[in-house]
Amino acid sequence: MNLLKIVIIILSITAMCALSFWLCWYLFIPHELKMEYLEEVVINEEQSSTWWMMVKNPDNHAIEDLNLDISDFDFTKNYLVISIGRPLKSITFNRISRFMWPYDKRYKGVAIFKNQLDRNKIYLYKSQKINCHPDDSTSSKIIVEWSYIEEIKNKAK
Repeated sequence: MNLLKIVIIILSITAMCALSFWLCWYLFIPHELKMEYLEEVVINEEQSSTWWMMVKNPDNHAIEDLNLDISDFDFTKNYLVISIGRPLKSITFNRISRFMWPYDKRYKGVAIFKNQLDRNKIYLYKSQKINCHPDDSTSSKIIVEWSYIEEIKNKAK
């Protein structure tokens, strides 16, 4: 074999390995949804649980049910994320999840909530236009950030 064939084989193997690595990272590694905190809203009715949802258009029933004024929110550029009971720390999703469950063109979103609980508040966030949906299998368990430093500060007060 001449040197050119050896170089081509080595480059081909390297390219296939790099492509495989990138594909695994893209599909299977959790990606964080980019969100920006907008505001917290006090509501009259105390909520019995912590949950979140993504609103993709202004006609969503949750906006009316929660009596939200979102007249200046631009749904053509962003989605609205509503968190009930606790502020969100992050939402992550795996791109492969889009093909692994019955919700067409939605990713399974896994939310991590901050430790503070207030059943009379909802928290609004502006997110990038990636369609995430709460994972039904984790809806019964809430993932909450635990902060030892915050707990010590609260005990000291």
